[in-house]
Amino acid sequence: MRGGIGELLGDLRAAGSIALARKARMRLRTPEKVFGVPPSSFKAVLAGWSRREGGPPARPELAELFGSGVFEARLAAVEISRRCRKDWDAGWTELFLAWAKASDVSWRVADSVGADLLGPLLAEGRLPAGSLEDLAASPSVWPWRAGMAALGPSLERDGLVWPVFESFARSCVGEGSRFGRERAALNGLRSALRRARKGCPDLVRDYLVRHEPDLPGLLETLEGGADVDQGG
Repeated sequence: MRGGIGELLGDLRAAGSIALARKARMRLRTPEKVFGVPPSSFKAVLAGWSRREGGPPARPELAELFGSGVFEARLAAVEISRRCRKDWDAGWTELFLAWAKASDVSWRVADSVGADLLGPLLAEGRLPAGSLEDLAASPSVWPWRAGMAALGPSLERDGLVWPVFESFARSCVGEGSRFGRERAALNGLRSALRRARKGCPDLVRDYLVRHEPDLPGLLETLEGGADVDQGG
């Protein structure tokens, strides 16, 4: 691990809490290493690194950071990448897609990669052809969930990507669906539907009416404004 990234990991580790790490592992149910860094401390560490001499970590360093397998380090890599949006080119897109295909992540990391990195690229028409289809066909739930989360920003705007949403949804709704018994997949579906209610509410209602036997009560839950569990 390069010195700079090692220092950032050290700062995150120092800001962590054994008690918070234990609680986070139970909530996330992830194979990732968790330091238990409180949100305020996480923001402070990133703020300090954004002001460091030489600027924030570059793309190769961020790839190394994500590859560390540490939950907070992966979130840091996503957040730092998000702040570099003006620099995103094909190399960044390739990196984000590689992160999205990781199967050893938590729901929080999968959602962040999808919504914060792939989502803006999709909304701008900059994702390579077939990339979402690859995620939709993944045998692992986490790349699938990253792809579903990537639809969120576009679904909030309009219903143009609705057919892609339906292709993802078929993996977790209906008899014989690949992830039909996966809580992580159903929660990803709920999150996408909640965002889609802002941009294409009629499509959401039609979908839920059609699939009421598979998703009993979800229409009332969304229309009632109740909080939806985003977890895994």
